[in-house]
Amino acid sequence: MKIKEKRGNYINEYEFRVIGMQRTGNHPIINWLLGHFKGKICILNHVSPNKNPFLSHSIKQGSNTSALNIEKEKSGLHEKKQCIVYNYEDEKISEIATKKFEKNRDSWIGSSKKKFDLLILRDPYNLFASRLKREYTTQNKIPLRTKKDARKISSLWKSYAKEFIGKTNYLKNKFVINYNLWYSSKTYRKKISKSLGLEFTDKNFKQVPNIGNGSSFDGLKFNNHTEKMKVLQRWKTYKHHEVFREAVKDVKLIKLSEKIFGKINGTEILSKKYYRDSVLVTLADIKNIDQAKQLFAGAHFSGGWKGDYLLLSYKIPEKELEEFRKKGIYIKNCKPLFGLKSPHPNIVSSKLYIFKENMKRWKNVLFLDSDILVKADLDKLSKVHDFNVVSSYQDRNLNHKMVKLVGRVEKNERNLQKEIASNYDLEKRGFNAGVIALSTNIINKNTFKDIIAFQKKYGSVIKTEEGVLGLYFQKITHYLPKPYNMHIPSAIEDMGLKIGKIKGINLHFVGSPEIKPWKPKSLHHKQWKNNLKKFNKLDIDKLHKPADRWSVIKTYYYHIYLSIRKRLVMIKKINTQPIIYYFLDRQAGQIGIIIKKMSPLLYSKLRLINPLPNIHP
Repeated sequence: MKIKEKRGNYINEYEFRVIGMQRTGNHPIINWLLGHFKGKICILNHVSPNKNPFLSHSIKQGSNTSALNIEKEKSGLHEKKQCIVYNYEDEKISEIATKKFEKNRDSWIGSSKKKFDLLILRDPYNLFASRLKREYTTQNKIPLRTKKDARKISSLWKSYAKEFIGKTNYLKNKFVINYNLWYSSKTYRKKISKSLGLEFTDKNFKQVPNIGNGSSFDGLKFNNHTEKMKVLQRWKTYKHHEVFREAVKDVKLIKLSEKIFGKINGTEILSKKYYRDSVLVTLADIKNIDQAKQLFAGAHFSGGWKGDYLLLSYKIPEKELEEFRKKGIYIKNCKPLFGLKSPHPNIVSSKLYIFKENMKRWKNVLFLDSDILVKADLDKLSKVHDFNVVSSYQDRNLNHKMVKLVGRVEKNERNLQKEIASNYDLEKRGFNAGVIALSTNIINKNTFKDIIAFQKKYGSVIKTEEGVLGLYFQKITHYLPKPYNMHIPSAIEDMGLKIGKIKGINLHFVGSPEIKPWKPKSLHHKQWKNNLKKFNKLDIDKLHKPADRWSVIKTYYYHIYLSIRKRLVMIKKINTQPIIYYFLDRQAGQIGIIIKKMSPLLYSKLRLINPLPNIHP
């Protein structure tokens, strides 16, 4: 039966219209407030603006209407209640407090003795961290997955903050609640109760409402022990997350936050330099996520890497990338560069993204294949000039990167090879592209586009992306010593080394699946597995000393040693005595001078070795 609404005859003793962003703390505060009431209550959650809350609320999202005849309420036949709460999340305040709603408010909700528009605000740092934590498990009305999303969510928070401090005044019965103070101060909670005309109680304060699966970080773990939750330190988990940092970098947002919440200790690091001087990059698809993790951990803990980290992601679901983002690892989602019929696999060709103009935010780029184990200091590779690689272990030139045209082939392909031969030096040494160190000075706005065009034009007559890069950058290519890219199969076959005796700064397990370090039978599986475990402890703010440091002398000495071993193995295979003298007396040059200075005894024994690769300090 509908009660006539005469003056002093109200349907609701208390009416709370609650407004806040998702993960602000609306539900804990609502639950705490309800502990003040003993009579009939009604909760309408996740209601829509400009609509009757009884018609637009979501039962699945925590509404409580069990004590009511809901059909009568929908039609405007309201029962008396001690308290009614209806909750808006992620809605524009200007669209909540409209003339249409105010006109229909009493007929939709019932008249109320006391009306409050509770505007709840949480600091942006911890709010955005909580939203990120739940991004892939609970659907937010406004997502937070991209930098565009970050700017949108930041803008919404600023609009709430302006209403909070009175810069805008859409809400006529406004009552603001600072979530940070509500959580941390009993005195503040008492003040709220008194201002609302309620007798203070904290009986529901330690409860975690089972709405939205509880806390973003802790779920229901701390139910009845909410004082143990670190709700004011959530931001630390995402302090390196690129989307998080995009959301909190807005100067106006920072000023509003400081005005309302004061300075939050530690957040000043978020306004410091966004990018470091160098970045370490690897490439992975869904099958190689663990390989990428161990590489980053190895570079950090064994290589002492001081720069940023970037993952070139090829078709990896966003949910799987969240672990990388939390660590502060930048993500580049790589779209396929070429068609399915391309002779070069799209996943491998995705490494070409390191030549995009936006890579110039760093001074240097180091690309490492994910099947590499980092063993020693990588610092020198973050300070190179031009384009730097390790030459082919087979000493093959770029001509070996060309497709052999036999039998009947299209005239166009022969013409393409002739064009390459006339414009490029095919006698220049080839290389393995598992390790590429470059200065971004070689990149301009057209570089990436030009490389793609080059590959599309010549790709049918060039075997791999190594051939493409070798030709494109041949005028500025420099060759690093072999320890920077120890090609394991070649070290075994061409140099006669046992796999357990191979040394290097980067061990590169190219080729055969049997030798991959993630295989349990691999001699290097223990280190690989340890690196994978260490990924969970990766904190790019805490720099580590490298596990080993290779001096310039040690690096070149080992390079020379490998070159000699290779020639001796070749001699042994050929079994022709005079060839020893051919290789040892092949040519004189700078290497002889260097060896003579380093070790006259060694020089007297080894009169000549290959010219040293070019490395920049």
